[in-house]
Amino acid sequence: MASESDNESCILHIMVVGFHHQYGAEVEFVYPPLEIDTIKKSDSGAIQLPEPWQDLPNLCIPDGAHTVQEDATFFHIPDIDDKGIPTTGSLYGISHYRSIETKDLLNKEESMTRTEVKKSVCILSKVPLYMLILSKLEVIIRSYFEERDFTKTSVLEEAFKSLTQTISWKMLNKTYINAGLSVRDAFKRFKGKLVSLFKLLLLEKKVLFYGSPVRTTCRTMLSVLSLIPGVTELLLPRLLTCQMAKIKCKWHDGELSVDEYGLPLEIFHQGVVFQPYVSLQQMDLLRDKRAVHSFIAGATNVLFLRHSFAHAVVFVEKGVIEVRDPALTRALSLTTEDLRFTEYLSQYVTSKFASKLNSSDASPWEGSDDWIRLQFKNYLVSLLGTMQRTDNFEILNDFNHSFINQWKGTDSFHKWKNNEYAKLESIPIGHPFKGSYTLSDVRMRLAYQLQDVQLMDQEQSKKLNQAVSSTGKAVGGALASAKTKVANWWFKGSESGSNADKENLKKEYIRPKDLAVSPTEGDEHERQELLPDKPQQIDSPGPFVVDDDDEDIDIDVLLSRGSAAANTEKDDQ
Repeated sequence: MASESDNESCILHIMVVGFHHQYGAEVEFVYPPLEIDTIKKSDSGAIQLPEPWQDLPNLCIPDGAHTVQEDATFFHIPDIDDKGIPTTGSLYGISHYRSIETKDLLNKEESMTRTEVKKSVCILSKVPLYMLILSKLEVIIRSYFEERDFTKTSVLEEAFKSLTQTISWKMLNKTYINAGLSVRDAFKRFKGKLVSLFKLLLLEKKVLFYGSPVRTTCRTMLSVLSLIPGVTELLLPRLLTCQMAKIKCKWHDGELSVDEYGLPLEIFHQGVVFQPYVSLQQMDLLRDKRAVHSFIAGATNVLFLRHSFAHAVVFVEKGVIEVRDPALTRALSLTTEDLRFTEYLSQYVTSKFASKLNSSDASPWEGSDDWIRLQFKNYLVSLLGTMQRTDNFEILNDFNHSFINQWKGTDSFHKWKNNEYAKLESIPIGHPFKGSYTLSDVRMRLAYQLQDVQLMDQEQSKKLNQAVSSTGKAVGGALASAKTKVANWWFKGSESGSNADKENLKKEYIRPKDLAVSPTEGDEHERQELLPDKPQQIDSPGPFVVDDDDEDIDIDVLLSRGSAAANTEKDDQ
């Protein structure tokens, strides 16, 4: 892999992939041309790719592409040397495909026998700036299609030259990598289940994100991953994808640099596959138990759902997590403290953010994407600090002891546990939302149970609805008589029925005033007022409305900054 010098371009190639009615998806154009001895033309005139890139055409034009006019995909392929041999690095593919009616073309090829022609323009990049590059790619493919002549590739060559001047290694930081990844949108989709999804990714299981359009599935997956501190900006740039090409290769040399808390947790390592979009042709690779121990992948083909190789399936459109392992179900069950955390997030992400947005020209900090990421970092640092300093069952069970036990078995936890982190000694022990239980907690628990009615039969769902509707009437004399039943139900299925758990009910609602999480340099908003000084009454959030266009960062502004920075440095030299 080429050295990551500031003078070297991050953009490797721009490609055109077409769909041939006899041969399927094929690469028709590459700029700059591939400088590999084995490259030659196929019988259809398409460009033959090196072996590690054989899946690229099907990743650019995904399953079900004929049902939509346009969409986008993100994927990874191995980096290769000048002989076509994989190195230890990855290339990041960003593809956008569109359709046009054949009759509208000025130059029709003989192979265009159908009423519609579908083409994809793909960018291969050395940095995972997915949304930034996609924002430019959308303009490029629009201009390409407006020519109505796919032989006019000069517009693509000019676009490539422009991208090499716009995208630089200086952008390899979380501001640019996370641009366009909306965790607010992810929260609106999954509501409180976003915390369960956060925990699921930490457990290094086989997780399949399923949904259409592909762009939304990929974007949602990356947005959720960005909640884990350091994953998008530190782990993705050193991603290994050789397994996805059926090729054995070694892992990166050298240790991952971590901060004073031991972050990022190295959830991507040998035996772990991360692929934002997986085509049907790659299904067998995910099912290879010997080579792939866990994965995080996105798919749109329903055939992926008919096989049980995934521990959990995340239905992006519905905002539902289908867990196929009873032990994992218990591990992902949210504790009362976790539910308080979700309500705290909900209060700021919905009503408070909207009210501040309407009353000010500037985008508010509380409830923004970066604010949400900081809250999850707060949660994870509290968990790590507690794990380093105690093994008390009562304290750890606030995070869900079943989750703790499974997390201890992951490779990333063992690597983190090999060292002691002095900064964690100043972190208060325990869940940041620990405290005594109230009637509001009972209501939250009931609402949480209702979110997962798909796991219940009709009779259970009916009883739970009746319980919710009669909660208000239970206050008073009936509350005292129902205390025993509520206590029994409260700990059902959460492995929390021990004496230690009962003693936990006597705690006061104590939360740390300031959690010593160091803000990232350059982020003016990441200050340490993560939690309120005292408990606050959490209002019920309003209805969740998904808005795919809801983004806190203007991509074009970021690109102009990066381009200006690159030009300034070039002038200095």
